[in-house]
Amino acid sequence: MKRILSVAIVALAANGCGKTADSDTNNNPNNVVVGDCAATDITGEIENGAIEGDVTFCGLVVVNDDIYNSGPTTVTVRPGTVFRFGVDRYMELGWAGNEATLNAEGTAEDPIVFEGSTSEAGHWQGLRLRGSVNSDSVIDHIIVRDAGGQGEPAINNESERGLLFKNVTIENSGSTGLASASFKAGSENLSVKDSEGPAVSLLNALAVSNLPLGGTFENNSKNFVQIDFGTLDVDTTWKDATIPTASTRISTTRGTRFSSPSNPTWSLNST
Repeated sequence: MKRILSVAIVALAANGCGKTADSDTNNNPNNVVVGDCAATDITGEIENGAIEGDVTFCGLVVVNDDIYNSGPTTVTVRPGTVFRFGVDRYMELGWAGNEATLNAEGTAEDPIVFEGSTSEAGHWQGLRLRGSVNSDSVIDHIIVRDAGGQGEPAINNESERGLLFKNVTIENSGSTGLASASFKAGSENLSVKDSEGPAVSLLNALAVSNLPLGGTFENNSKNFVQIDFGTLDVDTTWKDATIPTASTRISTTRGTRFSSPSNPTWSLNST
């Protein structure tokens, strides 16, 4: 059982504001610049990752222990923040059924980066968004790399509430790039590169209609969208996953059934 700490104990001294997070080009090849950090922001090294209440991350965050919410929380991440995870570490929101909202809104100029302390596929486990992560969450202009350790997807979204994913890039995953149970309408521009598993795994029929298009799939072990649910029990529109690379397709792995007692409708959309 993990020990619950207050935010005041978790928060650490600032490591500087408005400066490049790290000059190590192996771990920060995009030379990401961090924004201004407030005195109450969490930054620096995380030695015990339990968070409680509303928190904001900023600057370079070195993750030496798993980050998870021990109570209801809203987690805000400032543009340009860089999370650097130790081996087998992860961030989990919605832990033990606790309500959580994630506001990770980077920009094209200052994306939010989640990466390993070593640039190796599967170095850390990934982002876990459990079922109690709510639909107000926004994940925009983020880069996730070097995750997928212990067979975990780089991003594992189990929430069926519809989360907004925009301008998400996943690189160098040791497993699946993104596994998701749902997407909010307006999700777009998902790119997955160099994953050792499928680019995308859909965990629920709720993820079908709003599958984010507009990005690229490149050099993944399985360069396609994989269906990992068994029953189609909601109305869905199956989109043409027009990814400008070869060998893109949608496959089923668990005998998906196109019928249910609720008699949903489904359609194909090639536009």
